[in-house]
Amino acid sequence: MNIGNRTLNPDILGSIFNIHLPGVGDVVSRRKLTELCLVSKEWRDAAILNSRLWSKVKLEIRTKSQSFSSKKTLAWIKRSRGYPKTLEVAISCYGKDDYDSCPSDSCSATNLGLIEFMLYVPALQHLSIEVKSAQCFKNLCASMKHQSEQASLSPARSLDSPVFPVNTLALKVVQFNSEDHASSSRNGFVFDMLPPVSNVRLELPRIKETLSYTRHPDETACSPGKLFPPKILQQLTCLSLRSHYNLAKIAPLLKECSNLEDLSLFYCSKYHYARPRSTDNETIALPKVRVLRLKNIVKDTMNILGVLQLKVLSHFELSCGKASSRTENPEVLDDPTLLKTFIQSHANTLRYLRIHNLTIDGPVLQAILPASLGVLEHLVLDRVGFKVDVFQHWMDTPPTEEEGGKWFPNLKTLELHDLDTDYDMGTLFSFLRARRPYRVESGQDGQNEVIFLGPPDSIQRLVVTFRLPSLKRGERQAHSEEVEKAVRILERGGVVVELGSKYLKR
Repeated sequence: MNIGNRTLNPDILGSIFNIHLPGVGDVVSRRKLTELCLVSKEWRDAAILNSRLWSKVKLEIRTKSQSFSSKKTLAWIKRSRGYPKTLEVAISCYGKDDYDSCPSDSCSATNLGLIEFMLYVPALQHLSIEVKSAQCFKNLCASMKHQSEQASLSPARSLDSPVFPVNTLALKVVQFNSEDHASSSRNGFVFDMLPPVSNVRLELPRIKETLSYTRHPDETACSPGKLFPPKILQQLTCLSLRSHYNLAKIAPLLKECSNLEDLSLFYCSKYHYARPRSTDNETIALPKVRVLRLKNIVKDTMNILGVLQLKVLSHFELSCGKASSRTENPEVLDDPTLLKTFIQSHANTLRYLRIHNLTIDGPVLQAILPASLGVLEHLVLDRVGFKVDVFQHWMDTPPTEEEGGKWFPNLKTLELHDLDTDYDMGTLFSFLRARRPYRVESGQDGQNEVIFLGPPDSIQRLVVTFRLPSLKRGERQAHSEEVEKAVRILERGGVVVELGSKYLKR
C-alpha cells in the first residue's frame, strides 16, 4: 500500500490484517487471507511476515474419502515459524447415524490426508480434537501408528504416544457407543493413553434421558471414572471439565487428579442430577488447587462446595444459573450455608473472587462476603442483584479491629458489571470516600481543591458497566454531574476508573 511516495511499513500493514482477520483458521478465513495475498506483492510480503496469521488451523473431516491436502496445510501452518500454533480437528463421520459402531475401514478419523498431516505437523501449543466416539480417537491413533511404520518413522508418532509434540489438549466426545463401553469394561479404561500434556479440556457427551418425568440419566453410559488410568490424571495440573453428569459420577475422576492446580467445572445439563446422595458426601481432596471455576451452578449442584477439600485456593469464580437459560435470570441463593463455609474456610488465601448471575439479599450478603477476607485483592460482582444496597450495608456494619478495621483492607480492583441503567451509584462513591476521606476547599483562584485526609487507599482500579436494556442499544444516557465529579476526584486520588456507557430503550 503506497502513501505518497512511501510504502506503508509491513509491520503496520500486518497489524491491520490482524484486525481484519482476528479468527484465522477455518476454510473461510483462510480463503480471505489468500485473497489478501493476491492483492499485491507488498500485501503478500506483509502477510507472510506476520506469523500469527498462519498459526491457527481448523479442520473438519466428514468422511474417510474426503479430499484433503496435507502438504498444502503443512506449508500453511509452517509459515507461522516460531509463533505458538493451534490446531482444531473435528471428526464428524458425516452421514453415519449409527453410534454403536465405527469400524476403522469407514471411520473419518482414518482419512489418509489427515493422517499424513498429523504425522508431520510441527510442535503445537494447543490441539483440539472432537470425535464422534472414543472409538474414532482410537482409530486415528491406530492409523497414525500404521502410517508411521509405512514411512519408517522412528519412533512412531501417534496421539497416544509420548512423542506427539503438543502442550495443551482439548478433547470432546460427542457420544459414547457400545464399543467404548465394552472397552472400559474389558480393559478398565476408555482411553489408555494421551499425549504427555498437563493441561486438558475435556467435554463429556450428553447423557441419554428417559421419557419419564424424573428424567434419570442413562446408567449404561461410560462412567467418567473409567475414562483415563490414574497415570494420566496424576500428570494433570490444569483440567477444564464440561459435563452433564452429577457429582457422584465425576468424583472418581477428580479424586485421581492429585496434582491439579487449576480446575474448571461446567455443568452443561438442561436438568441437574446432583441432588445429595450418600456418594456425594465423600470428600475430594485436591491439595494443590489454586484456581477454581464453577459454572452453571444451581441449588442442586451447590453441594460440590461441601465436597471439595482445597488448601491453597487463591482464585475462585462462581457462575450460577442453568446452562439452557436464555433469559439468564439471576439465580436466587436462599441458603448461603455452603457458600459461606467455603469462602470463609479460604479467607486467608483467597485473593480473587468473582460471583456471577446471582441474587443476594442482606443476610446472605453478610454471610458470603465476610470481613475476614483480609487478603482479597480483586472482587468482581457480575450481574449480581442486591436486594439491599451492598455499599450502604458495608458502611453501616464496619468490621471490628480484630477483623482489620475496614472491609477488604488489601482490595486493589473492584469490578461491578451488568448493573441496571437506573442503578444509583451514590453509596458506591460514599463507600470509597469512607475508605479515603477528603474535603473540597475553594482555592485562591476560585477553583475547588480536593484535600485528601489520609494515605492512598488500597483500591487502584474501579470498573463499572451497565446492561443493555434490549438487543438494540438505543439512546446513550449521560452520567450525572455528581457521578462525573466523583470520578474526577477518584482519579485525582490515583484510582483508575473505567465507567461504562448507559443506554435507554428506543
